[in-house]
Amino acid sequence: MSRWKAGLLTALLLLPLASGARSQVLVEAIVSPALLRLADGRLVRLSGIETALPEHEGARQAALRALDGLLIGEALLLKPDEPAQDRLGRDLVQAFREEDGLWLQGQLLRWGHARVDPFTADFDALGELYALEAIARSEGAGLWAHPAYRLRSSDPQTLLPWVGSLQVFEGQVAAVGEGGGNLYLNFGADWKSDTTARVLRGELKRFEAAGLDPKALAGKRLRLRGWIQDWNGPFLDLHSPGQVEVLD
Repeated sequence: MSRWKAGLLTALLLLPLASGARSQVLVEAIVSPALLRLADGRLVRLSGIETALPEHEGARQAALRALDGLLIGEALLLKPDEPAQDRLGRDLVQAFREEDGLWLQGQLLRWGHARVDPFTADFDALGELYALEAIARSEGAGLWAHPAYRLRSSDPQTLLPWVGSLQVFEGQVAAVGEGGGNLYLNFGADWKSDTTARVLRGELKRFEAAGLDPKALAGKRLRLRGWIQDWNGPFLDLHSPGQVEVLD
């Protein structure tokens, strides 16, 4: 590992807790690699990460073993995240070991047992989450060695086999189009067959508030993540600026 990566790892995994309400808890059970049952009966979701799908049992078991090793006999400090709950009503939290401040989400990302989930992450934390994910991805660690989770290109033939799944891919925006008030990022000359990403007009303000102007992305190289659909070629909707990493 390079010196800068080692320094980054230390700085991000041993994060001091930011100001705000936080509570000490004991974990009763690890329900899944991102879901914990607390001693008081509550279920909490580790925000900002997505782990392997149930059908990939080997990858899930590896993540469960890693999390178990981090939590044996340990008390946690939980910090409520924003948003406060997921769509199932479970509390979304950032979790830290009380003894040394080790950040659970950061460690799982660093080991490659999770990918960043921009839909449950506090936008301000995304840079740190993506930095740790990038180290694991560069090493082909954990999920990044699994065919279903590898980084892909925007080439339609590369993405079409993965329609209906959440994918991470990179490509250069050939043009930005507009229709019905929506913006379309086209990753090829033929919008009827090449990969396209859409920002709905009702969500443009969210991108602009985050300092990301979709209209200015023509010619930029991006890393996107989202659910791949088949609509005139590979297609995904961008609901959150956290789905977009500008690589230039």
